[in-house]
Amino acid sequence: MATYFKCIWQIKSKFVTYTKSLGLGLGKTCKKKYYFLLRNPTSFPKTVYVSFSFFSWAVVNVSADYKKDLQDQENEWRKERIVSQYISLAEVAIKDSILCKCVRNLYESDEGCVLVEGDMDKAVNLLGKALKVSENTCIIGITCVYDMLATIAFKKGNVSEASQLLEEAIAKLSESNNKEDKNMLVNFSLKLARLYESDGKFDLAELGFRNCVAIQKNKYLKGAHDDETTTLWINSLFWYGKFLAQSKRYQEAKQCFESAYVLIPHVKSIGNEQAMVTLYNLGEMSFATGDNEGALKHLLNAVIIGKSLKSPDLPIYYNKIGLVYLYRGIHNEAKRWCTNGLEASARHHNKSVKKESEDCLKEIERLRTSKTKKQPSSTS
Repeated sequence: MATYFKCIWQIKSKFVTYTKSLGLGLGKTCKKKYYFLLRNPTSFPKTVYVSFSFFSWAVVNVSADYKKDLQDQENEWRKERIVSQYISLAEVAIKDSILCKCVRNLYESDEGCVLVEGDMDKAVNLLGKALKVSENTCIIGITCVYDMLATIAFKKGNVSEASQLLEEAIAKLSESNNKEDKNMLVNFSLKLARLYESDGKFDLAELGFRNCVAIQKNKYLKGAHDDETTTLWINSLFWYGKFLAQSKRYQEAKQCFESAYVLIPHVKSIGNEQAMVTLYNLGEMSFATGDNEGALKHLLNAVIIGKSLKSPDLPIYYNKIGLVYLYRGIHNEAKRWCTNGLEASARHHNKSVKKESEDCLKEIERLRTSKTKKQPSSTS
């Protein structure tokens, strides 16, 4: 009897150990069989046969499944390598097209223009091959392919094609068991909302912007304060603010820019440039809503950051400050800032901003002249 129980214990121990090592979770099955043998010693021969039959079946099936998993994984790795190679070649083609464009701009060569189109078409062809490799799957890097194709289509003026590509990317990400609030999905949804806006589909655009803002806010409030999540929330707020400003909904836009600016110090990866741009937009919306004091505060802070960065956008900021002073009737300050804008725009060879400065100075001179003309009549 002692030999019997020793044999049963060895069967139980080895089978449980083996199944656990394979990750089968069959330990409970083996334990039930072990306790059954303890209660029914007479069924030992038959039960041992059944146990070993079950054990052999499990090993054969596990081996087959394991080999299949390895093969599937190897295929995925192979596809990822191929997609990565296509992306690298496409990036080289895009860089070549940019280089050719620079050459064309310098020498006004028609041949350069042909090279630009040729290299860009080559990039699209390579990226198309990458999509075929990843057909019916969602592998690492394929979202980059969709992003690059959408960017190329947008640069060529094919907004509808770019939108369709992003829609396909979102659908593919959704099929890969990614939750809707994953950062990558939100990032693509934000880009799609901006494309809808540029294509005049304003209802779809606003729906997309609001959805992105709501998802990122919800994640942040639940404790997801990592840089990626917070940055995406800031970007969603910023672009929704720009959308609202274009729609002349200045108060709502101002709230978006204020929320974005409050979050910026909490993200280490965000530089001063984004803070500067957000402050400028916040200043613009303050001015549009009649808050001149707030506008000056935000714009002057933007100038401080811009000077530290030696930003080429400083002439725009100078002109805007001059305009605020002009509306407040402080003409001396308005002239000083618009003159700064004129000089800075000349240094940066920015003709449009230079014209704004000149218009501002002409308006100041006109107001001064009209004021001077009215003074004698008022005394008489």
